[in-house]
Amino acid sequence: RLAIENSSARIQRLFRLRLTATDAAAWLRLIASELAFSRIDLHSIVSGSH
Repeated sequence: RLAIENSSARIQRLFRLRLTATDAAAWLRLIASELAFSRIDLHSIVSGSH
């Protein structure tokens, strides 16, 4: 019984870790896309002013 509880706790911990990892990846992707969009906007503004 103790082993089963221990393994379930380990699985839960792994699941939480994986969830936070995917969340971090999603946030990084979102930030990267936002930066890319802002860079494109800046580029178009700069080229438009010239």
